[in-house]
Amino acid sequence: MSVPDYDKKLIFRPATDFERDVALENIRYRFRYTADSEAKLLRLAEQEPTSPRPYEILAAISTHDKQSAAALDRRKKAAELGSTNPFVYLQLANPLVREMRTAVSLDYRIPENECAQLRAWLDRTIQLSPEYWEAYETLAFVEAFADKPRAEVIDTIQGTVKWMRDPQHTLIPLAALRWRIKDYATTETILSLAEKRSSLDPLEKTLTAELRKQLAADRARRAVVEPSPSTSSEPAETRGAESAK
Repeated sequence: MSVPDYDKKLIFRPATDFERDVALENIRYRFRYTADSEAKLLRLAEQEPTSPRPYEILAAISTHDKQSAAALDRRKKAAELGSTNPFVYLQLANPLVREMRTAVSLDYRIPENECAQLRAWLDRTIQLSPEYWEAYETLAFVEAFADKPRAEVIDTIQGTVKWMRDPQHTLIPLAALRWRIKDYATTETILSLAEKRSSLDPLEKTLTAELRKQLAADRARRAVVEPSPSTSSEPAETRGAESAK
């Protein structure tokens, strides 16, 4: 097996004092949580106000302390400072999506400003980590309930399903997406795959039932609009006579 020559691809340099101190505080917090970690990281954030790294760790500390509002604010600050940690952006999007999932129905639409923000965070997550499958799962929900789903994203999401350990929470939003763009055959296929699984949550069961009802209604409408020749009320011999005129 060939080993990449990282010396030619990466630029190595000594860590700055600031980078070293932040890294040491991160290790200290991760392996031996101490009460003064937060204060030290806040001082480091003041020392280098353009660095997102202290805020990434401060957000983790707030999460550990069950201070969700502080964790959210600190992740937002890290994102504003250009964090390159994909987890930051996914954890900004996930709480909003979890809240939406509690009372969503097939005709629900995410408000435009919230949708734009969620897309920005999730697109950034995927840009930084193209194999972060959980981000595609969350993005599938956002696109399924966006006012105007991005057609180019639907195929991308569907292409990731085969790589997911458990695609359950992606399949139903993906089926909703396919239904919304009138791809009824693929909607049926995805629903059948999802229904074979035993782990559908209450929301997914509700959406599945709604999709099945809509598909049946769509089939009924197409049958009325496009009657087959054999069901036409006009006698065959009359149609032949007309065509002979």
